[in-house]
Amino acid sequence: QGKYDQALEYRKKAIDIGYTLNEPDWIAICNNNIGNIYKARGYYSIAIDYYLKALQTFEEMNQPRRVATCTHSVGTLFFEQQNYQKAMEYYERALEIALQTGDRIRELNLKMSIGNTLAVMGQSKLAKKNYFEALNIYDSTGYQHGLDDCCKLLGITLLEEQNTDSAVMYFEKALKFSLDENDLSNMTEIYGKQGMVYLM
Repeated sequence: QGKYDQALEYRKKAIDIGYTLNEPDWIAICNNNIGNIYKARGYYSIAIDYYLKALQTFEEMNQPRRVATCTHSVGTLFFEQQNYQKAMEYYERALEIALQTGDRIRELNLKMSIGNTLAVMGQSKLAKKNYFEALNIYDSTGYQHGLDDCCKLLGITLLEEQNTDSAVMYFEKALKFSLDENDLSNMTEIYGKQGMVYLM
């Protein structure tokens, strides 16, 4: 709790300087960072207010990559509040910008977010489609952060479809990447999912 209060204090000092110097770009960045702090503390409604302030400024300054990032953050907050339709609205808006700017990593992250949202909405096939599209971006860019999650989630959707052979293949891929990163939490979850295969 203390570290968040201190971080918030310094961020608010920074934004005050931004207002004094009349630097809208700096003010927007500070608003976005304050939103991150409130999000980490679980104060989602306050976080959304700060993200939307930042988003408005980024739009006015025609900074599409920052607009996409901030729009993605707003979508994630709606997801955390279980407002999945609203989350999808922001994710799709951010995805459109990512595609326009050629930001493949933002596109990848949004495909994952959209897949996760569709999965909890019970739309497994559409979720799987987005996970595969994310996997294709991993393959084409060589980017690896979160690749274990992508393979794991593909395995889960395939398992739900009772496509056990493919599910096992993706769980094994996910496990390999998690082992490489020494991600014990993900390894535990993957082992659990692998165990479920043999109960079907």
